[in-house]
Amino acid sequence: MQTSVGNHTAAIDQISTGVDGLKAEYVMRASASGVVGGAVIGADAGDGRGVGVQR
Repeated sequence: MQTSVGNHTAAIDQISTGVDGLKAEYVMRASASGVVGGAVIGADAGDGRGVGVQR
């Protein structure tokens, strides 16, 4: 989703993926006038890392 007024733009992106029942990831990113923030939540049973949150 994206919205703009004049020179100002704000956007929100969401991506979710799964691979072979072993890996899942959800990515959320928000940006407003060039400032970007977001989070990644994932689980990877293939390497024993379990669930992680990244910001």
